[in-house]
Amino acid sequence: MVTEFNALSSPLEGRNLIEASAGTGKTYTISALFLRLVLEQELGVDQILVVTFTVSATQELKARIRTVLNKALSAFSLGGSDDVFLDGIVKRSGNKQRSMELLRDAINTLDEANVYTIHGFCKRVLMDNAFESKALFDTEMITDQSELVKEVLSDFWRREIATKLPEEVVAYIGLKPDELLRFLTKALAYQDANVVMPSALPSASEVDRTVAEYRDAFKELKEGWLAYRGEIADIFHGPGLYKNIYGDGKADKFIRCMDEYVASDGMGLPLFKDFKKFTTSGIKCTKGYNVPKHEFFDLCERLYEKACILSDVADRYALYLKGELILFARKELKQRKQRLNVQYFDDLLSSVRDALDGKGKADLIQSIRSKYRAVLVDEFQDTDPVQYAIFSRLFERDTILFLIGDPKQAIYSFRGADIFSYIKASKNVDNKYTLSRNWRSSPGLIDAVNTIFINADNPFVYDDIPYTPVQAAEAESETLDVVGDSDSPLRLCFLEHDGQHVIPTREMAERLVVDAVVSEISRLLNLSARQKAHIVCRSSEPDSRPLKPGDIAVLVSTHAQAREVRDRLKDLGIHSVIHSDLNVFDSHEASEMARVLAGIENPGNESLVKAALATDIMGFKNQDIEKFMEAEKDWEDVLIRFQDYHESWLSHGFFRMFRTFLSREGVPVRLLSLKDGERRLTNVLHLAELLHRASIEKKLGMGGLLKWFYSEMDPSTTRLDENQLRLESDEDALKVVTIHKSKGLEYQVVFCPFLWRLSVSVKEKALMFHDKDMVLNIDLDLDKSNPNRKIAEREILAENIRLMYVA
Repeated sequence: MVTEFNALSSPLEGRNLIEASAGTGKTYTISALFLRLVLEQELGVDQILVVTFTVSATQELKARIRTVLNKALSAFSLGGSDDVFLDGIVKRSGNKQRSMELLRDAINTLDEANVYTIHGFCKRVLMDNAFESKALFDTEMITDQSELVKEVLSDFWRREIATKLPEEVVAYIGLKPDELLRFLTKALAYQDANVVMPSALPSASEVDRTVAEYRDAFKELKEGWLAYRGEIADIFHGPGLYKNIYGDGKADKFIRCMDEYVASDGMGLPLFKDFKKFTTSGIKCTKGYNVPKHEFFDLCERLYEKACILSDVADRYALYLKGELILFARKELKQRKQRLNVQYFDDLLSSVRDALDGKGKADLIQSIRSKYRAVLVDEFQDTDPVQYAIFSRLFERDTILFLIGDPKQAIYSFRGADIFSYIKASKNVDNKYTLSRNWRSSPGLIDAVNTIFINADNPFVYDDIPYTPVQAAEAESETLDVVGDSDSPLRLCFLEHDGQHVIPTREMAERLVVDAVVSEISRLLNLSARQKAHIVCRSSEPDSRPLKPGDIAVLVSTHAQAREVRDRLKDLGIHSVIHSDLNVFDSHEASEMARVLAGIENPGNESLVKAALATDIMGFKNQDIEKFMEAEKDWEDVLIRFQDYHESWLSHGFFRMFRTFLSREGVPVRLLSLKDGERRLTNVLHLAELLHRASIEKKLGMGGLLKWFYSEMDPSTTRLDENQLRLESDEDALKVVTIHKSKGLEYQVVFCPFLWRLSVSVKEKALMFHDKDMVLNIDLDLDKSNPNRKIAEREILAENIRLMYVA
């Protein structure tokens, strides 16, 4: 049974789950619980454990707790408070003097409060309980395990792929090390997932036979092409073939593709897209003409058949290899870390979990329980199986435990979060509560959202994630008021359709939607300029002000969508900034910086210097570079400048050199003159700051710093929060924000133009699904008849609906 949580009176005992819908005061509730634990249980701040999931959240929580404690002390001093909760705390206190003493002690010792991320908590457990956990004292903590993962992958590649498989199979599979690295890095995030191997693994004899038949067919085709190329070209250019397919130079393109395929010695797999147009069954003729017959077309038909068979064999073998890679990497990575005596973030969690299953678990559990008398876990919907195992084993009894989260906002499965761990926890608590008063949104919007979700059966797909309607709190709210417009707080928009013309592609529909949204934003801002669109504050003292771009946010699903929206807004003169999870090392400016720095590192290499000049950072066009090279003195001046930068870097370090480079080459002015110049300059300065910090902290010279920079540009490298793209500038700009990044933020006017693009299709390299025991599985059988596919698609649908709710 779920009951309303009362911050003032709900009992502080047992295991409790608080489901806090968006905007219902989750952080305030945690602070209120902390306050009550100090006053009612007389716990010291060091006896209360607070766990959340990001470093920034720990800082925010500690600040909010400090504020509540101070306000409570003030309320006791004054004998009451305007805050209903704090006033109730004062009124129910039996010994106000004792309460004030407890509050003063808590405030004075708050720096000792145990507010951790989950990784920080596990690190503390291992440090404080080294004997019970069998943790080594001198284990080194590493923040990036990508080099170790690359070493493991390299060994697997050498043992299982490069030396065992025919070249054609490797060529078709496309199992290049960088592609495998991305797959493996993602798979390793799911430590406890079962790996389901494909059911139909081709035998070695099947692989050998299929490859041999393909090689024979290719040999015949190659000989045929060398003999009949001219004849085939004449047929393709003749009058009988369908002009829409073979005309307008397309025939020449097909012939070039066949030239390249034949020159590949059979390694050009999969076959090029238009290969079938050379086969007997694939040739298309105009009306009145018969399909031309030629021996070469028959050879192509045979090779096409053999290539399809080889493709099927290779696909099945590739999936098997990926499964073997995951299992090999899990075991090998753990052994290498043990030999090197290092740990990665996720190893902290698994080490604690393993210690809780080991011989000394009783002493370890008792030690931790005696230290923490109460535990508050924030953002619990983002937990995973390892984290839940730790909390459930440590604090299943003898501890006051509150798990606070919202399953409707569980949107981080790509980071390893597991909504099914939350569901498991919800079935194993003593009390389930909900927070049903929304302090963030306007009453009209709250009613609209309630209407959408309460009128659907299982709106979040699973019975275990119900929707509980929320009510608007008696708080100030801001709404958009437009003269002559409907005052509906939530509007659903549809593309106009006349019933005859069909929108051919999703991409075209997306462009139409973006145009519609940008036009509406422009209309609203134009109305605001004429005093016809206002943000109205609903409070005891109503107020209004003109709508401005900074009041508006456009929520998107992908970074490409963000750029498209920003560019269209720019065309209409509307300033916007992108706020996303995109990493600055993935930006266009990062690749340009790499070229510029490579030229500075090697000023005598004219090819590298020319590549540096041909960047937007330096602003040279190809014709400019050619003119410089023709004018010997001008080119010599360029090389001297690069030599100067090189010597400055050697003598004075990176930052001083780069500051001189920016000024001398006029980079800021040049970049700001471009369409998205502010974004570009922000990225360049951000990259320079990161390079400077790395050069100091890691004591890197010129070559070492460039090597570090190239490593950070590798998508498989562990990415830090500080490397995310920064906002270009001020709060007055319209915000373009990814849905994931928008969670917990507030805007007065929000557009969600791409919710319809949240598809249900499974396009991953493996199916991710949970079985009847709620255990995660990585299923490598991608056959369309695999029953697990429907389960995986259902889970994707559920997360997409949660994304819609967050938006």
